[in-house]
Amino acid sequence: MDAGADSQDFLRRARQEGRRYGDDAWVLLRELGQNSRDAGASRIEVRCSWEGGLLALSFADDGLGMTRAHARRYLFRLYASSKDSERSAAGRFGVGFWSVLRFEPAELEVHARTGRAAEPGWGVWLDGGLEDWRWCPCAHAGRGTTVRLRRPGTAEQLQPFRAEVRAGLERYLAHLRSCRRRAAPLPVWLDGELVSRPLGLPGADTLEFVEGPVEGVVGFGPRPAYRLLARGLPVAEGAFLEELEVGVRRVHPARPAAEREGVAPVFLLNGNQLRVVLSRQEVVRDQALERLLAVARRRFDELVSRTLDGAARPTPWRRLLTWLREAARGLSARPVWATALALALLLVVAGGALGLLAARARVARPEGGPAIVSASVPGDPPRPAPGDAPAVGLRPAPTRSPVLTAESAAGLRAGAITPAQAVEPGWALSYTPPAPRLFRLASLEEFEASRGFSPGRAPGGFAPASARDAGGQGVLEVELLLPAGRLGRPYLPVPTGFQPEARSGRLRGQPLPLEVSADGWLRPAREVEGPGPLRYRALPGGPRPVGLRTPPGWAAGLALPGSFERALEEVRGLADAERVARLTRAVQDALAYDRSAQAAERLRGASLGPPDGWAAAVAATGAGDCDVLNGVLALLLARTGLPARLVVGIVGQDGRGVPGLHAWVEVWLDGRLQVVDATAGARVAAPAAGGARPDAARVQAVAPGAPALVAPGPGATRAPAAASPLAARWLAIALGGLALLAGALLALSGLGQRGRLRARADPAARRALLAGMAEDALRRPRAWRHVPGLWYRPFLPCLHGRSASLAQLVERIPAGRMFVGRAGDALAEAARRAGALVLDADDPCFGPLFGRTAGLRELAELALDRPLDEARPAEAALLAALAPALASSGAPPCCLVEAGAERLCHDVDLSPLRPPPGSGWPRRFVALHRAHPFFQGLAGGLGQASPALAAAVLLDRLAEESSLLAAAAPALRRAVARAALEVPR
Repeated sequence: MDAGADSQDFLRRARQEGRRYGDDAWVLLRELGQNSRDAGASRIEVRCSWEGGLLALSFADDGLGMTRAHARRYLFRLYASSKDSERSAAGRFGVGFWSVLRFEPAELEVHARTGRAAEPGWGVWLDGGLEDWRWCPCAHAGRGTTVRLRRPGTAEQLQPFRAEVRAGLERYLAHLRSCRRRAAPLPVWLDGELVSRPLGLPGADTLEFVEGPVEGVVGFGPRPAYRLLARGLPVAEGAFLEELEVGVRRVHPARPAAEREGVAPVFLLNGNQLRVVLSRQEVVRDQALERLLAVARRRFDELVSRTLDGAARPTPWRRLLTWLREAARGLSARPVWATALALALLLVVAGGALGLLAARARVARPEGGPAIVSASVPGDPPRPAPGDAPAVGLRPAPTRSPVLTAESAAGLRAGAITPAQAVEPGWALSYTPPAPRLFRLASLEEFEASRGFSPGRAPGGFAPASARDAGGQGVLEVELLLPAGRLGRPYLPVPTGFQPEARSGRLRGQPLPLEVSADGWLRPAREVEGPGPLRYRALPGGPRPVGLRTPPGWAAGLALPGSFERALEEVRGLADAERVARLTRAVQDALAYDRSAQAAERLRGASLGPPDGWAAAVAATGAGDCDVLNGVLALLLARTGLPARLVVGIVGQDGRGVPGLHAWVEVWLDGRLQVVDATAGARVAAPAAGGARPDAARVQAVAPGAPALVAPGPGATRAPAAASPLAARWLAIALGGLALLAGALLALSGLGQRGRLRARADPAARRALLAGMAEDALRRPRAWRHVPGLWYRPFLPCLHGRSASLAQLVERIPAGRMFVGRAGDALAEAARRAGALVLDADDPCFGPLFGRTAGLRELAELALDRPLDEARPAEAALLAALAPALASSGAPPCCLVEAGAERLCHDVDLSPLRPPPGSGWPRRFVALHRAHPFFQGLAGGLGQASPALAAAVLLDRLAEESSLLAAAAPALRRAVARAALEVPR
C-alpha cells in the first residue's frame, strides 16, 4: 500500500476497481489463478478449512514467488504492475489482486518465497479493513506464493463453502493454460482433487482440435452459442461468432422460451495469444482474434463435412474433393515457417528437376556468333554389331551410325533424307573428350529451283591431309569401329570447325593415309575393309572451304515465296550475326518441325515444277524435317550474300555418335566456320494421331532423348558435357530425398491439425442430425453462413436416388422450381424423365422437414390441378370462345380443373417437370376453378346467349387474378372484343 495513504481511501478504491469484473464474488479465483499462471506456476493448490470460528481459503502455487521489495512496489499498490511488457500475461493492470476484497475477509495473509538463498521468504498479515498489518514468518514451503483469506463462519458451513469454491474454480480455472510457449494445461487441485478438465462439450457429435495457438471444441446444441477463453481464462460468451468482430453488438445466448430449439453451432474456444481488456470480459480485436475466428469456422465446417461423410458413403469424386479441401485447409493452417520451408524445398526440387532436364538438352552459344542450337537425329536405337570390339581408351560405349559412300552420297537430296539411311551395315563412332559435336559427312552445295539441294557433282581435288598439331590444345580423338566386309573408300566424319591431322590415321593399328577435298570431305587414301577400329585425330580450325568463298550464282535471281521475301527485306542492313539470328527465327515461324512420313508425302505431292519450285512447295506444306528447315535457312542466307551451305552428318553426344543422319547449316562468320540449326526451338507439329503436343509449342530438344549440341569453331566457348548417367542418378536420388524431406516437414508441422471427431456411429442417427442442422440453417441462416459444407454439399434426399443441397433449395423455392413428392406419382415420373429435383416426402429423417418448409410445391397438391378431360357443353363453348384469343397472343391456355370455389383461378407452372406431350399436363396453364360461382353463372347465362361476349367478360376477370395473363392482357382484350363484335355476313 502507498506509504502514508489513508487505508480507508485505499479500501474504497480497491473495492470499486473490483466491481469491474462483474457481480460474481468468486471472480477472485480467476484473478488469483491468472497471477499464478503469469508467475510461471506449474501447479495450483486450493484448500478450504474451518479454523476456530473462521472459514479459511488458501490459494498456493509453485511459481517464481516475489521478494518483499517487489510486493511493496507492485502488490500493495493500485495500478502498478511488473507485467506491462509481457504480451502473454493476462494481468497487466495492477488491480486484479485486490479482487480478494470481494470475499469480505476478516483476515488476509500473503506468503511468498523465491527459492533463492539470498532472498528469504516473507509473510504479511492484514486485517479485513486494511487498518492494521504486520510482517510474519513465511508459511509457504518451497518456491511460490500463498494467499490465505479468512471470514467468520461455522463448521456446518464448511461443506457448502467448499462446494461454492469448487463451482467457482470449475467456472474460471478448469481450462487454465500455462504461460510457457506450448501453453500446456495448468492443473488446479482442491483439497487433493483435480478440478482441471480438458476442453469438451456435451453431446455425441463434437470435434476437438489444436491448431497452433488455437484450441477448442465445436459441436451442436439447442441454440447457437460460443464461449471464449484466453489461455484458459473465460473472456466472453454469446450466440454468434460475428459478435467478436469489430462493430457487432453482442447478443446473449439466452432466448425466449417460446423459440423452438434446433441443432445449432456451439463453440468452446481457447486462444493462447489473445489479449484482454481491464474488465477481462472483452478481448482485443487484433490478428490473433481474427485467426481464432477463422480456425473456429473452418473446424466447424470440417465437423459438418465429416458428419455428412458418415451419414452416407461419399462417391470417389466426392472423396477427392474432400481430400483437396482438407489439404487446402491444412496448408493454410500450418505455421508460416513450415509452409515457407516446404515451399522452398519444393522449389529446389523443381529447379533441380529442370536442371536435370536441361543437362539432357543443353544449349550453348559461341562467343560473338549466332545461336548454336540443338539437333535431333532420326534412326533406330543403337544396336551393337556382333564381334565389335570396344574402343580402347575411349568412352562411353559407341553406337551405330551409317556409312556414307560415294554412291550413297550422290543420292542425298533435301527432303529425302530418311531414317532408312541409318540401317546396317554401319560403324560405331566414338570420340574424346566427350563434349557435344557435329560430325560432317557431306555437303549439299548444289541447288535446283525444282528439286532443291543436292551434292551435285562428286567432290574432287582430294589431297593428303596436311594439318599439323602445334600444341596439343583442343585435339579430338576419333575412332570408328568398322563393320565386317569391304567398304571401299567411305567418307569419314569431320567435326565442324576442325580439320584432320596429317598422318594420324590408323586402321587396326596400322598407318592409314587420309585425303581431304577442297570442300572439306574426308576419305581414306585407299580402300578399307572391316572389322576393326579406324582412328584419327582432328585439330581446331582449318581453312575456309572452297564452296563457301563466295555466294553461289544460283542465289541471285531466285524467286522465293512472299513470306521468305519479306524476311529478306527485314534483315537488309543488319550485321551478319543479327541477320543469321533473324532469318533462323523467320524459318522457325514459317515452318513446323515434322519428322513424320505424312509430312514427307505432302512435300513430295506438292508441285515441284515452275513456277512453284522447291521453296514454294515447302512453304505450301508448312512443315518438314531437319534437312528441309535448314535447307530453307541455307537458301535465305545465300540470298543475303552470306557464305553458307547445307551439310549432312552425325550428331555426337557424350563421346559417341547418335544413330541416323542429321542436317544443319554451316556458315562462315567472324573468320571461322560456325553452325546454325533451325530445328532447335522450332515449332513441333502435332502428331498425326493422339496430338499430344500443340503446333505452337517451341521446344529445345525436338526429339525424345536428343541432346543439345554445340559445334563451335576455334576459340569459341564450349558448353560442358551433359551429366553422366551416374551423376544424373545421384541427382535424382538427391532430389527425391529433398522431396521426401519437404513432405515430412509438412506432415510434422500438421500433426494434430486434423481434429479428433466424436460422432454417432449409426448412419441413421447422423442423418437425423443433418436434418436438424438443415432446419436450423433455414431458420437461423446467420449462424450457418460460414459453413459451406452444409450449404453446398448435396445431402437432401430426392426421388430416384438423387440429392439436393441447401443452396439449391434456397435458390429454387422463390422461383417455384423446388418440388416434394412421393415415388410412383405421375408427376414424379415426369420429373424423373425431365431430370428435375423432387424431394422425397417419405424419407423418415427429412420428410418432416420438407413438410414444415414454406414454399415447397407438393406434387400431390399439383395433381389436384390436373385439367379435366371433359366439360359440360356450356363450359366447353365458353372455353372454346376463349382459346383463339389465348393462342393468337401467345398466352398459356386456360384449363378447367376441379378445385375449391374460393378463387376463380390460379397459375400452374410445370416447366421444370417438363411433362411430355400427350400426358394431359400443359407445362404452363391457368387453372380455372369449375365450381367458382362467377364461372358457373357466366357459363349458364351469358355464355349460352353469346359465348364470345362471355369470353371477353371472363378474360377481363382472369387478367386481374392471373400473373401469367397479366402481361398479355391488352392483346387478349382486343382479340376477344373483336370476336364479340364481329357480325356474320
